Amino acid sequence: MHSRKKIASVAAGVALLGGIAAAVPAAAAPSGGDAGVRSTSRAMEDVAVRRSPSAASEAIGMIPKDGIVPKTSEYNVDGEIYVDCLNEQNNKWVPVNWNGANGFVAAGCTMIFP
Repeated sequence: MHSRKKIASVAAGVALLGGIAAAVPAAAAPSGGDAGVRSTSRAMEDVAVRRSPSAASEAIGMIPKDGIVPKTSEYNVDGEIYVDCLNEQNNKWVPVNWNGANGFVAAGCTMIFP
């Protein structure tokens, strides 16, 4: 008898969670450009916008400290390893569009905010 009560209790909990999950709309999948970007980032210090995900790549602009990072994707890309703003090795780069040109910003020098 005890196991029937336990099973009924678990089943009720699963049903409740299923109802909550069904009530929460699913996030839209990224579809390229700004459409899929759901978070905003700011530069932790003056950050160079690079033509490719490499610290040796040509700088095509500069985002000032606390400036909004104009991301073109919710997902970072792998690139050349660099020492980030927290003095740690990192290889993640944020794809951006800066003044009409596509480029990359060191992800380790940005922070997400609501």
